[in-house]
Amino acid sequence: MEGAAAAAEPLGLIRQAMAFRVKYRVNQSKRLMGLSLLGVHPMNRGGVYCTDQTVQNLGLSLLATGFNADEANHEGVCVQEVPDSERACHPPDKKYVTYKDLNVEKCSATQLLRTCFNSDSDTMYGTLSHSHLLLALLAMKTGAPWPWPAEWRAIFKPGAALDMDAVAAKDENLATLLTLGLNMEVLSWKIYTEEPTACSLISTALNSGNNVALQTSELTALAVLTGTVTLELEAAVAARVSFEGVKEKVRHELDMFVDQPDFMDLFEFVVNMGANKNTFIPQLVEFGSKFVDQKTRQLRLQAFQVANQLPMTTPRCKVAMLMRAYRKAPNRCWCPIPEHSWTTASRQLGRETETVCK
Repeated sequence: MEGAAAAAEPLGLIRQAMAFRVKYRVNQSKRLMGLSLLGVHPMNRGGVYCTDQTVQNLGLSLLATGFNADEANHEGVCVQEVPDSERACHPPDKKYVTYKDLNVEKCSATQLLRTCFNSDSDTMYGTLSHSHLLLALLAMKTGAPWPWPAEWRAIFKPGAALDMDAVAAKDENLATLLTLGLNMEVLSWKIYTEEPTACSLISTALNSGNNVALQTSELTALAVLTGTVTLELEAAVAARVSFEGVKEKVRHELDMFVDQPDFMDLFEFVVNMGANKNTFIPQLVEFGSKFVDQKTRQLRLQAFQVANQLPMTTPRCKVAMLMRAYRKAPNRCWCPIPEHSWTTASRQLGRETETVCK
């Protein structure tokens, strides 16, 4: 499989993603999917779940400007849920998490999206594009506790049935989307088990071709790189992982991101933190998914260079330092790089802080 991927790589991200879509497409025509059938796919944006604040900002913005049904239905792609009989094989070393359980877990943890999914949800397809839009529509349909514009407050009421006539009177396109759902190209569940990186690659390609989509962020790169390094660590001799080898394996998912000069620092950070073999990076990615609006807050890769200068015995300090950086006021969407004074602190202070962080 690696040989086939390498041969396809020169085709470019968009063409390679399209090749996977053609191979695993269930039928040639799109299907109109009710919103209740859809959820965010586990590998959408490399596994970084949509941030609640980003979803809210998108939804409120669309209410202000109006919905475009053609744009909403353009390049919608989703993947079938893996059948019960196949779940024991994927992933082989972990319990399979269904699309429904993933979305219930992620959304119930945040006030802004907690109404989108519940135990009665029938989530049978995972989205690789329009995921933020899907959550925004579900929030509207279920009366999420958002600061709705004055003209919409009487319509999106928690616990009350949605009056579609009232919605249509204000925005007919929105009423159609809420009633009928989204037109989606459906891919077979087999893509998730036969080509482990294909879903992330397709999601990246679709979003890179959309001007209004969220571009690849360092959190997505961190999640993708961590997954690949984890696999490499499992197969490596004496725990040695080749940077160049990993770089080429993730290139088709992250495209030009891997050519940034500081990508090596991100790689070093992932390896030193033990990738997914420890809980530190998953904790950081989870924090980013919940609390970091990636349209307004991003970190340059130099931040991971600073983190790498802290002692390897202080992984919790590294995570806390990066979380603190995300919380600081951004300048044109870039959060400040952590102060180098972190690296000059005494090792004793680092050990004491590590103890406190446990």
